[in-house]
Amino acid sequence: NVLHAVCQGLMGTLVQWTHSDPPDKAEMCSPGTPPVKGQGYSSWTCDGSYTIQNMYHCCTVDGKLHCARSFEDETQREPCSCIGIGGPKEEGEEEHHAPPQP
Repeated sequence: NVLHAVCQGLMGTLVQWTHSDPPDKAEMCSPGTPPVKGQGYSSWTCDGSYTIQNMYHCCTVDGKLHCARSFEDETQREPCSCIGIGGPKEEGEEEHHAPPQP
């Protein structure tokens, strides 16, 4: 529900109107403020707008999200000899194998 929404993002949220006159109307909404109206509303009208898409490749490690902008396919390379990734073990690290499947 737009009436209970709050703008997100470090620099705010771009609100693009779907049926506006003139067409393609957009507003920039400050973080933590309502996007349309209400107490604290502080959006400003844009002269124009465009979107630049970014793709991130992410995974979680011990519950923390880690992301990278680029992804390299290394499947045709030599096996990794990195500590903890199929290579030499760190001192005191045990090697665990999954039990055989029936």
